[in-house]
Amino acid sequence: MDKVATIQPSRVKIHKSQYTDPRSSAEEQARIVAILDKFDTLTSSITEGLPHEIELRQQQYEYYRDLLLSFPQFPSSGGVPVGWGGAL
Repeated sequence: MDKVATIQPSRVKIHKSQYTDPRSSAEEQARIVAILDKFDTLTSSITEGLPHEIELRQQQYEYYRDLLLSFPQFPSSGGVPVGWGGAL
């Protein structure tokens, strides 16, 4: 049989003061959970997230439609804007 050399891993002692706890406080964890729950509801719920998104897109559509189709009102004299001259 072949002999295999093994190395024993060294054990590093870490003093408590050198170690930082990666866990967040209970309040921070609760805040993160609330944000994730709200996000999950908005993205997966057909009754809450989708209707709200449709309403926002409708408002956006109406805003740009009105912006595109609103023409400046010129002062007119007998149906012809002032400064445009006489009849054609």
